[in-house]
Amino acid sequence: YDVGIMAGALPNMVEDLQLSTTEEEVIAGSLNIVAGLCAVLAGYTADKLGRKKALGIACIVFALGAGVMTAATNFAILFIGRIITGVGVGFGLVIAPLYLSEVVPPEKRGFLVCLFDVILNVGILEGYIVGYAVQVSINGAGTRWRLMIAIAILPPLMIIAGLFSLAESPRWLMQVGRESEALVVMSKMIPDPDAVQKLQREIKDVIAAETSNSYSDVLCPDTRALKAALHISLGLAIAQQITGSEAVIYYTPEIMKSAGISNQSEQMLWALPVGCAKLAGELVSVPLLDTQGRRPMLLIGGVN
Repeated sequence: YDVGIMAGALPNMVEDLQLSTTEEEVIAGSLNIVAGLCAVLAGYTADKLGRKKALGIACIVFALGAGVMTAATNFAILFIGRIITGVGVGFGLVIAPLYLSEVVPPEKRGFLVCLFDVILNVGILEGYIVGYAVQVSINGAGTRWRLMIAIAILPPLMIIAGLFSLAESPRWLMQVGRESEALVVMSKMIPDPDAVQKLQREIKDVIAAETSNSYSDVLCPDTRALKAALHISLGLAIAQQITGSEAVIYYTPEIMKSAGISNQSEQMLWALPVGCAKLAGELVSVPLLDTQGRRPMLLIGGVN
């Protein structure tokens, strides 16, 4: 939601707070930088406190950052709020898929982890829709962008409320020696007792293997196959961002303005097809991953 709503909020921020081009770019890009740096700490926090608590902290931090941004009266306060929000985003983007992968049955794990990315694009489209609705219904640039950002406080609060009814990750419970609790959670996940025992043994083996390895083993693997896999995965992640695809989302109204559309409401209206196209691509590709394979879908996406 934050990515999509910033497309509508940024032009109004610039108008209301008289931001320079550099300040606008800092507000747009600082979140990704902070999120990337904080993502490194997210795994450590999730291991120490548990997946649920870490995810709850991420939501609280994000909501706090959105609140600071909403109350901002100048660039400095707006920037501080954006930094705080970036911390929450960085933690959430690491912990949420981690938690998902550990609490769902193995046969559904791949689909649900992919579904996480689909939901991200649903959030972007929601941001576009809310931005357009606020743009056409509310007068005053200051009121418009503050309302857009204030609405971003609601999703993390809803997640926090939902966490109270969710179980902790059985993998983390076993990692900290709470095996009886882990068995209760796994029994709810998988009705077959034999399958539960098998999963318990697999988790123990994984934890033992991770305990014997270090970060240097991951970042500097010994075998050529692992090195190739590491370089390819890192290269793909960097290439996807360095192309500027996310910048297009942030600056869609500006692009429409450069194309000759001067009305801000119409600029936001033309942003909706961008969000729809991103979501449509996900909805088409995710079901095909298991039938057509990962590599063909990756090649098709690269060509497009």
